[in-house]
Amino acid sequence: MKTEQMAKVDAYLEEALGLPAEERAAFLASLPDSELRREVEELLRYAQSRKTTTAEAEATAGDDWLHRLGSRVRDLATGEALPDRRVGAYGLVRQIGRGGMGIVYLAERADGAFEQRVALKLLPTRHLSPEATRLFEQERQILARLSHEHIARLMDGGVDSLERPYLVMELIDGLPIDQFCEQNRLDLRQRLRLFRTVCRAVQYAHQNLIVHRDLKPANILVTREGSVKLLDFGIAEILRPITAADRDDEVSPQGLLSPSYASPEQIRGRPVTTASDVYSLGVVLFQLVAGRLPFEPGEDIRRFFERVLAEDAPLVSTCLEDPNSRSRLRRREAGDLDAVVTKALARSPEERYSSAEQLGDDVDRFVECLPVTARRSSPAYRLGKWVQRHAVASFVAALAVLAISGALIAALWQAREATRARGLAEHEAAVAQRISAVLVEVFEKADTDPEGEDAIVRTLLDPAAARIRGELEDSPEAQAALMEALGRAYLRMGRYQAARPLAEEALALRLQLHPHPHRSVAASQRLLGRLLPSFGEIEDAARHLRDSLEILEEIAAEEPLEIARAKTFLSHAVGTLGEDAACENLRRESLEVYERHLGKSDPLVDQALNNLANILIRRGKSLEAETLLQRAIEGYDLRGEEDSVDLAVALSNLAQAKLHLGDLDEAEATARRLATVSPRAYGPTHPNLSHGFDILAQVLAARGALAEAEPLALEALRLYTAGNPGGRTRTALMHGNLAEIALLRQDLQTARVHLDSAHRVLAHVTPPKHIAHAVVRGLEGRVLAASGNEREALVPLEKAFEELRRRQAPASLPLRRTARALLKLHESRGESTVAAPYRSWTGPPTRR
Repeated sequence: MKTEQMAKVDAYLEEALGLPAEERAAFLASLPDSELRREVEELLRYAQSRKTTTAEAEATAGDDWLHRLGSRVRDLATGEALPDRRVGAYGLVRQIGRGGMGIVYLAERADGAFEQRVALKLLPTRHLSPEATRLFEQERQILARLSHEHIARLMDGGVDSLERPYLVMELIDGLPIDQFCEQNRLDLRQRLRLFRTVCRAVQYAHQNLIVHRDLKPANILVTREGSVKLLDFGIAEILRPITAADRDDEVSPQGLLSPSYASPEQIRGRPVTTASDVYSLGVVLFQLVAGRLPFEPGEDIRRFFERVLAEDAPLVSTCLEDPNSRSRLRRREAGDLDAVVTKALARSPEERYSSAEQLGDDVDRFVECLPVTARRSSPAYRLGKWVQRHAVASFVAALAVLAISGALIAALWQAREATRARGLAEHEAAVAQRISAVLVEVFEKADTDPEGEDAIVRTLLDPAAARIRGELEDSPEAQAALMEALGRAYLRMGRYQAARPLAEEALALRLQLHPHPHRSVAASQRLLGRLLPSFGEIEDAARHLRDSLEILEEIAAEEPLEIARAKTFLSHAVGTLGEDAACENLRRESLEVYERHLGKSDPLVDQALNNLANILIRRGKSLEAETLLQRAIEGYDLRGEEDSVDLAVALSNLAQAKLHLGDLDEAEATARRLATVSPRAYGPTHPNLSHGFDILAQVLAARGALAEAEPLALEALRLYTAGNPGGRTRTALMHGNLAEIALLRQDLQTARVHLDSAHRVLAHVTPPKHIAHAVVRGLEGRVLAASGNEREALVPLEKAFEELRRRQAPASLPLRRTARALLKLHESRGESTVAAPYRSWTGPPTRR
């Protein structure tokens, strides 16, 4: 049925055709509507291009001829982009693509507002069915809700003068991903990194409940700069719940698919899910690796579909068409890559990766020589991957093992000579051989990572601990040394429960062997003192560390660096006990010794700066802490220690200092850097990984981003409590942070739950003098005040304020928050005189 606009165009066209050629220009100029004028001009040009004369027109005059002519021009289905054709504010230049859901043109802004080149997608008239129009408008809706650096942007849209929908997208000057890889001769790992970016873009669409349904190289362009752009959501679908009827119904294959990349469920006409896109990504991945498709379509499309539905895809490592142009895969690599591609191309959606992100992550793991999840894992497999990643480090560690083993053998040889008369030579030689087989230094120097750590523990550390206990009972000195070495390895990994019994046994053995002060006893006491706080045994930890320091001061007074190190360890314990002034003094003494003997650029000096800054922040001296931390971080950066634990600690402290000083932008930037450093520094399960989540949550909460802050704070608590089974003071403070977030959300019930948890932890593990008691007490008063219990709130608030004021500088964030609560409470009660003294404590800290 003609629209009013079409009827006007036909009427003007008929009148123009009836005029002599020389009069048409004046007639067209007289038309009242510029859009109508362009339509009629275009129809006339089309008639002339087909050598249609006025006489021919008159001979075939009538609506039929006009409608045929109009339809032939209007639908543009033949792909003819007529010069200067106007669609909305854009002029078409030429056709640059086409597909089942429209033709894509290079277009330019034509309204004079500004210059701009775009890609304009237009639905031809002959495709103006209700379903096609629905899909086209759905594509526009989908693109409008997607904003991602690797997805082509929607810029405009509407309907043209003939009521055909169109949309305008950013113009991507790029090549299909397979062509880009070939033309630029990318090697395997470069191709896989590019593919990983595609997975991220697809995952983003999936998170926005969009399934692309037509992923193929032609819809994945790569610019000259190597930036991936995903486009053409013409047959994409908004996810909806799949019913039992959807699963059971068998329908014919859908017409809107690309056969070579379609998943089995698309071929069957079943409802699609994100798993369908995962399959298509698997085909693209196969093509990028092998240079060919897993199933090559022939002339018989039905036979091709039958193969896809019935056969497993071949192993990609067996299909390399040009192995000389790419690195040959080693046997282990081939197995990993085959497993990844095969899982993506599984015929059953349930057997594929559950998301594009998981597929991309496994591709990343392959590139980084990490174990892939698509393969059945075992300790030997994970350890093999670790050695593959750290070939040089493994070789160096092996040399170190030989050296250490040789030293132990030499020591036992001397013992054998000294005890020859007692006939122990053969026995000590056998013990020496057993010791040489224990890979002590591998445990100590193992550069753990998300996959290697568990393999090292299960394959090396745990069996070694059993061997040391079972095979070295008759050589207690060697047994104690190896127990301590293993205990330190477990400690570094955050596996405190495994470390503690080894440390205790080593100390017991050494106390039996050395009734008088001895360096080895001091070492065992120091190890146990570092472990016990994780079990809430702070007093015992401090006792062991004090004993260790006293021994060293007695027998190693000429070694100031060793004594400074012992003071640092003791400072941790006395700080945990709440003796903040003593903690600060010990750390200042250590720093002074390190600077005097090592100079100001030594890594140990930066570590000492870090330690001192930590206690300064707790005491409210954030300005001094900030200066020390910036100096330490500069040292780590200059030495390239971008993945070190010390850098992670410094960033955590600096973010805390910035938060206390009110520099939220810098605090957040520092916390986000910490979030990238911590996983590499600590590994995936270490309890100290929680520090990054915790401080970022605090900063975000201070900025009012509570929805983002709370999950981070919960994850911090989960990680930390998993590694510290007895609970620690930090556990209570993490509950306090969650209570703070709940208070800001005005969820007072949740706030009270976390406060109760904080009080329970403090009661069981935190010494009464620790400042954490005052911090949590002040938070409790604020929650009571928010609940309307002003009289009850006064007691904890006033006690907290007095304790915090006595022990902290004005820059302390808990102190300022408590003072603000007291000021607000007294003012609400009309007690302005009582409120006045608190006002000076509520402002932001000064930078004088």
